[in-house]
Amino acid sequence: MSKTYISPKRKSNRNKVIGLVFVLLMFFSTLGYALFAGVGPTTDNTDTSQQTGNEIQFINNRQLSQQEIGVVVARGISFVEYTYPEGCVECLGKKTLVEGFTQKNIPSIVSSVYASEKESLKMTVPNRAGNGIITELDPNSGEEELFDAFCKTEGPKTTDCLLRDL
Repeated sequence: MSKTYISPKRKSNRNKVIGLVFVLLMFFSTLGYALFAGVGPTTDNTDTSQQTGNEIQFINNRQLSQQEIGVVVARGISFVEYTYPEGCVECLGKKTLVEGFTQKNIPSIVSSVYASEKESLKMTVPNRAGNGIITELDPNSGEEELFDAFCKTEGPKTTDCLLRDL
């Protein structure tokens, strides 16, 4: 068996080439990062109040504009709107139900509860396209029906919805 002999000079040249490859690799890696760091998807940290002119709370006692609803749904948050006739005493229970449902599911839902000409209950759930699917619910619906509509979202689901689907 014969051993291959590598001269010290040849070994030194080989080490230099390997070192040069590593130096070039690091240089181009740093250059690539510097060039492409600002390119690509960015997170939108702007507040909804800057986009719509109003601050959107999770529970609102006013009608939200279509633009505000669009901002909420585009962020993957469901939206519930409950309207009731002015002076409706029986509607206070439903108002409390919707507000309580919203409170339980913050930050996944925003609600708007306000007096209007007639009683109605609607839920807009986000879909993969970034817009919403509007579901008209019976104004006499209970928490179970609200939860059913809420869990129909195509986006990320809450833990409660995932556990329910098991």
